[in-house]
Amino acid sequence: NMGTISGIEVELVHRGRVKARKRVAKLGTREHRVILRVRRGVPPAGRYTVVARRAGKVLGRRALVVPAPRKERAVS
Repeated sequence: NMGTISGIEVELVHRGRVKARKRVAKLGTREHRVILRVRRGVPPAGRYTVVARRAGKVLGRRALVVPAPRKERAVS
């Protein structure tokens, strides 16, 4: 084992409820990108917590702010 962890679940939590969950096969020291979708789309604007778990135990958590979508201006 070269410093990798397997069986990781990444959760997106909003107001104490899990809104999205993704299982990651292997995780090492390199940066990984995980796309968490809520109802097949971008999560609504607000404050979230990203939680990484293995066997139900929390490995780490980070705060995340999803900004409101920008309004498109009409071209005149």
